[in-house]
Amino acid sequence: MKKNRNEMVAAAVGRYLKGRQYMDCDSFKKSDVKLQQSVADFALNGTVASETGAKNVLSYSPVNKDAQAVEQQFSKLKNFIADACEPFKSELTFMLFPMFVHLYLELISNGQKSSAQKFHSRHRSTFQSSDQYRMITDMLPSITSASDVPSHPHVKEFRENKYSVKLSDDSLEYV
Repeated sequence: MKKNRNEMVAAAVGRYLKGRQYMDCDSFKKSDVKLQQSVADFALNGTVASETGAKNVLSYSPVNKDAQAVEQQFSKLKNFIADACEPFKSELTFMLFPMFVHLYLELISNGQKSSAQKFHSRHRSTFQSSDQYRMITDMLPSITSASDVPSHPHVKEFRENKYSVKLSDDSLEYV
């Protein structure tokens, strides 16, 4: 049985997604693929994607529980931002504090207390110039296990809620 071009493309995309172990690749069906659309639909889909897409989101995922890798990557990010030219540097600096806190708490929740404390002592000076940052930074050493987080309302709130950092499109592209 001869397949038409659209079916062949859909099958190739399905194999590609399955080979990369995407979660929804099993739900990818040939009939779901819309290879042709009107100009109005194309414009609408483009507008929706640009306004609601995840292209403007950075997120941290604890894929690697290696404390040395956490330390190394945070130091690289810190150096990258320190070496950036203005106006990028001033905008990107705001990313460091939430990353610092979340990485510290992630190390603690993974049972790596000594690594977390070393991480804190190496990088805390970066955040001592701001009173708001200093308050949370000074609380962190008293958190030695994941069960300590609920007893510190500011840290608990920080952990349970999203921390938003607004960046310009140019700064986001620079990263």
